[in-house]
Amino acid sequence: VKAINYYASISRDFPKFRELDRVIFNKAFAQLQIEKEDEAERSFIELLKKNKRSRLRPDAFLAIGEINFKRRNFKRALAYFNQVKKYKFARVYPYGLYKAGWSYYNLSAYEQAIQELEKVIAFGKNVEATGGDARLDLRTEALMDLALFYSGVRSASDALRYFKAQSGDNDPFPALRK
Repeated sequence: VKAINYYASISRDFPKFRELDRVIFNKAFAQLQIEKEDEAERSFIELLKKNKRSRLRPDAFLAIGEINFKRRNFKRALAYFNQVKKYKFARVYPYGLYKAGWSYYNLSAYEQAIQELEKVIAFGKNVEATGGDARLDLRTEALMDLALFYSGVRSASDALRYFKAQSGDNDPFPALRK
């Protein structure tokens, strides 16, 4: 709570501080740590309104999406996850895609959910091909979840071909077994 008050006083007393976005983000993150989701959401929204060029915008969009996902407000969560998708070079970009997929799934928009996980898989393949940060590769998670999404709307007779194509050089059978 002390840290939150400290960040709030910096934000209030130094509105032109050049790293105000970091101050507001850290305040919001601290609020999340003590389960003050409503306050954290307001702080993240404050960051977005006050800092149109902040590098923390995709992280703030993701955090607001997560808050709303946790509340089971999937439509609102999806709106924020879709904002993350505008920042293809952000560290949180693949996770925004992944959570958008889950939001679509929870909204019973299964084909859109599948499409989002396909984008996560394609992104992971690109990370591997370019030697990017392996922590951004969510293919394994996406493939396993894709099996759940797939089973609800697509034909089992085409599953092997589909999962082989999605898996690339990886083994498609763990996903198929699911």
